[in-house]
Amino acid sequence: MTTKHYVTKNEKLVRTIKWSAAFETGIALIDQQHQAVFEPVNELGRAITAGLGAPEIGRLLRAILQDIEEHFATEELLLKENDYPGYAKQQAEHEQALQKLRRIILRSPADHLSAAQEFHALCCDWLINHISGPDRAYAEFLLSKGVL
Repeated sequence: MTTKHYVTKNEKLVRTIKWSAAFETGIALIDQQHQAVFEPVNELGRAITAGLGAPEIGRLLRAILQDIEEHFATEELLLKENDYPGYAKQQAEHEQALQKLRRIILRSPADHLSAAQEFHALCCDWLINHISGPDRAYAEFLLSKGVL
């Protein structure tokens, strides 16, 4: 579920994403980590809307990136340990997303609000689409192997 807000300076859309049962994979650790990323991403949206400065935005971007890196590492370890056949594809998608987020962070000091909006949009899209797509697929596989 998302709520939409507009940033008056640039009139760019800033979404608020809310955790719901629709995002649950059935794997407790993964669900906890997914859910834990929602609030910092929403906090970034509020910071964008409030027009916070580059230092505050930069701290949020780096903290969210760290949370995502830790989550991807956990997820990939689970997949590898359980011989998930789609492991390489999932790992490649993670690396591609991380590269995009890192490039945005590198650009952020020069144009922090625009970079933050792009970072925020990418995170929202990733959380919504990746959880409901590729993550659902591996969750079914792991659940069939008894991973909870």
